[in-house]
Amino acid sequence: MYKAIITTLAVTALSLTYTGVAAETVTFNCKYDNYSDQEGRHKLNKEFKMSFILDTQDGKAFITGNLGSEPVTPIIGDSTATFIEVTNTKNVMSTSITIDTGESVHSRHTVMVGQLYPSQYYGTCKIL
Repeated sequence: MYKAIITTLAVTALSLTYTGVAAETVTFNCKYDNYSDQEGRHKLNKEFKMSFILDTQDGKAFITGNLGSEPVTPIIGDSTATFIEVTNTKNVMSTSITIDTGESVHSRHTVMVGQLYPSQYYGTCKIL
């Protein structure tokens, strides 16, 4: 299974530089079950899910969740996929996914009324 994922990401990387490759999308379905904040690590009471869709032809990516779909900046490495989101209020969210295991961390760097509210969510992603 992991060979197929690595092959898909290799095709993705090649298709970003060679326009003759047909469009393909890679989907990352992520689920997080615990998180940490200034008070420590906690188990989530309800399921937290989100998905990322990467268009391998044009290199664009989108996050989809319970609030709709928004563009994100993809950074694809040899063994990781990272997606950066800048919200309308200029808060930064980043999600990193290890290709081999699907382990993931979603970090939120939220500032509201001059107060910092950082948090990290830990979980796994299925790569389709």
